[in-house]
Amino acid sequence: MHRKNKDREYKSTLDAMSFWPEKQTSIGARPYDRGHIDIFHCFNLNIYFNGHINYNPIKAIKNLITEYLVNAG
Repeated sequence: MHRKNKDREYKSTLDAMSFWPEKQTSIGARPYDRGHIDIFHCFNLNIYFNGHINYNPIKAIKNLITEYLVNAG
């Protein structure tokens, strides 16, 4: 996936999630011992409950650079 997105190679699932366009989509869960669930996230959990979509600055900067390079040619 990192190749398709032109990102550096991801070090882990959590690292990959840190590249997702919206911060609120970068959360994961997995079953854990005796019915518990582990939650994995890259950003402060408060953003998941603020009623807004927060764009990931990593993607925003990358998209601006790409747009500039395409239009400059």
